[in-house]
Formats: sequence, structure tokens, C-alpha cells
Amino acid sequence: MEIVNKDSFNTWVRHKLKIQLSNWLPNSAFTLVLWPDFATRVTYADGYFVRHTHYEKWCACSVEKGSLQVISNGRAVKIKEGQTALIPPGPHTLSAEDGEVAVRVLGIGGHLLRLILETLSFNRCLVVEDFLTEEYGRLFDEVYSLLGKKNPAYAPRLSLLAYAILMYAVRFVPRQKLPEEVVLGQQFIQRNLFQKITLADLCRETGCSRTRLCALFKQYTTFSPGEYIANERHKYAMDLLTSSPTLPVKQVASYCGYRSQLYFAKDFKKHTGMSPSRYREKYSRQSPSLDRLPFPREKQDR
Repeated sequence: MEIVNKDSFNTWVRHKLKIQLSNWLPNSAFTLVLWPDFATRVTYADGYFVRHTHYEKWCACSVEKGSLQVISNGRAVKIKEGQTALIPPGPHTLSAEDGEVAVRVLGIGGHLLRLILETLSFNRCLVVEDFLTEEYGRLFDEVYSLLGKKNPAYAPRLSLLAYAILMYAVRFVPRQKLPEEVVLGQQFIQRNLFQKITLADLCRETGCSRTRLCALFKQYTTFSPGEYIANERHKYAMDLLTSSPTLPVKQVASYCGYRSQLYFAKDFKKHTGMSPSRYREKYSRQSPSLDRLPFPREKQDR
């Protein structure tokens, strides 16, 4: 299904929402690297849903009253009162199906986000207990307050707060060691993104049968080998388009393993909702060294 860069919701109950929203996206290098895009407290009316068909933020969605259904990557989970859903970037739906629901949601974006999420294994929706501690409350409240002030002097602090929240969240991620076959497969894919990769290539590299390799990838990455390769190509393409603004799209396609620029453009639009040129225009800025930093430095604000 083609992803369209548009959200949808049922308008007949939207007017019943109770929202306290704080958001701000200044023209700053800090927003490119790591940034808390919004912090909100919202009460969903019974029957309300919102469907994000193209979403590039990581979200912590905490239920303070009632229960909320979350559908992410085709998997439906129910978030009960006191629980928090850690939702990775990508299409997802939130819906109130069992009465009124009060939630607290914080969203984080930026070029550094995907790298951090991969490192921390935030590649699937997780439901965690005891997330709403005093420590998180202080972090959330400070983000909410500073976003509301919209003062450029607070940009460095807000970027650091985004990093601190991700480091806080990693404590709740169950750690599991990836099987050697999956690690070898991932490494092989990264080394060969510029060319065609077949399932037979992966099986030969990992010494694993097709059936077992597919099962392992699905279990530990939530993707089949083919889907995992496609996602890695798309992520590499997005990085090249935004970090190398003068690199021709044809060359980006070649570096990502596409022989045809036309097919690359079609596939990229299906994945992101926009053409490569439009994506570059929207997200690319002149900040060549920022992606290498764990978080911004104050002297780089502009």
C-alpha cells in the first residue's frame, strides 16, 4: 500500500478532544540532529482514532486513564492505564475503543534519531510498565515548558533533553542477543547495499537455510530479509539525499543498489510519500558535520 504523507481521523468526535499541546520547530541546526518536536497531554473521546500514514518521529505514549489501542507495523497492542507504548517511526494508529482515554505523548525527531534507535533496538512498538516515574515527569515537564517559550536560547537544552529521554527509555527495552546468523546477515547487507542482494546470497553468507533465516529475521527484526534490505536501502538513500545535497539523484540510486533511477524514484516515493528531490528539498540543510555528533554543541546553533 502506498504511503501518503497525510493523517486521518474521525471528525465526528474530534471536537471533543481536550488537548494541551506544546510544540516548536525553529530554524536551527539542533532540530536537524535530535529534537523533541512536541509534548502533549490529550484526552481522547470514546471512539476517536488518529491514523498517521507517514510518521518520522519516535513517540512515548503513556496512558494515564483508560486504555488505548496502538497499531504499529501491522501489530495491534492494547495499552492499559499506567503503561507506556514506545512507538518507532512509521505508520501507526491510536484509537480509543473502550471509553475516554487520557494520554501523555512526547515525540522526538532528527537525523540522529534513526541511528540511535537502531543502536538501542527501538525497531518495534514496545509496551512497558512503570515508565511514568518522577524522573520522566521532570524531563517531560521541562520539554513542555521550554517548547512553549519558543526561545532560541533554549534550543541546545531541548536537544539535550531529547537525548536524555531516549537514554531514559532504553532502560525499559528488553535486551536480547541477536543470533549470529542475523548479525552476519545484517553485516553482509550493510557491506553490499550498492548491489543486488538475493536470499541465496544471505543464506550462503550465514550458512543458514532459507526457512530458518526468514524466521530468524522476522523474529528479531520484525522484517523478512527482503523487507529488511529494502528498509536499509531507503534509510541510506534518505541519509545521502540530506547529507550530500549536490549528489545527483541518479548517483544516490546507484549507491543504494538501484540500476534504474526511475524505479528508485517510484520505490522511494512509495516508502516515504514523496519523490527523492522533494525529500531532499524538504529535509536537506547545510550542516555537513552534525550527523557525526551524539548531540549538538551550542556554538553550532544558528
